[in-house]
Amino acid sequence: VLIQRPQANDVLIVLRVTPQRRHRNVWPPQIRGQRRPIRQRAPLGDVANAMAIRDSLGYIVINNSGKIYIINTNTFKYVGKITGFSSPRNMCGISDNKAYVTDMYSKTIEIVNPKTMQITDSINIDNHNPNFAQHTSEQVVLNNNLAFVNSWSYDDKVLVINTNNNEVLDSLTVTKQPNSMV
Repeated sequence: VLIQRPQANDVLIVLRVTPQRRHRNVWPPQIRGQRRPIRQRAPLGDVANAMAIRDSLGYIVINNSGKIYIINTNTFKYVGKITGFSSPRNMCGISDNKAYVTDMYSKTIEIVNPKTMQITDSINIDNHNPNFAQHTSEQVVLNNNLAFVNSWSYDDKVLVINTNNNEVLDSLTVTKQPNSMV
């Protein structure tokens, strides 16, 4: 994810990081003729998987640390965090007061209130299959009042969710492990 703050020419870069490689998150355009990272004030975690932007807030989804950091995209300053996830993957804003957070290992999609920075509810996506194949959740694509969520890990479904009442309406069978949606 790349965000540029035009008035200061700062750039925010969210990268996936391995324990062997460490990256800074904010890079200024020039410091005495060299590009050097600005010191990171709060370590994000071990896997910054995705980032959602709504208004002037950036929601950085930290996969293995089970949290979402919130920053102001104009100032890059820390605003807060949402915790309590198993392994969050992506966040999709539904309204000003509701967003869906997908999770790789949970059998639920968490519903969060971006304004209060709290988990408010969840959507059960357990398919009750005793075998390893369970509905997980990865990406979300919105179309009017429907959310389409791919079940990536060892599954072959795209779940259809009514965003008005947060109920799973249907599932579409696709190829095994659908990994991308537009």
